[in-house]
This record gives sequence, C-alpha cells and structure tokens, in this order.
Amino acid sequence: MKKIKWISFILLLISSGVFFINHQYAILLAAWTTYGMALSLLVYFFSYGIKDSNQE
Repeated sequence: MKKIKWISFILLLISSGVFFINHQYAILLAAWTTYGMALSLLVYFFSYGIKDSNQE
C-alpha cells in the first residue's frame, strides 16, 4: 500500500511542477490530478477493506 501512496505523491509533485510550467493545461491537469487522487483513494480503501476482512 505504501507504494501506491508514493506513486500518487510523486505524480502529484510532477503535476504541480507541470502546472507552473504550462498554465495552458491547468484545467486539464487539475482534472487529471483530481481523478488520480480519487482513484488512488478508492484503491487504498478497497485494499484496506480486503486486508481487514482477511485478518478476521
């Protein structure tokens, strides 16, 4: 699970850097970043739920 957190964190950093470089793509980038964060949150909670079920 830590790997997914690091990947999403790195993607967020890259997105922030690109945001300051290319203001033209700000809207597209914001949408993509939001989508990525939501996706990683879903994967995180999904995996966490499975891990909880397996422990019981």
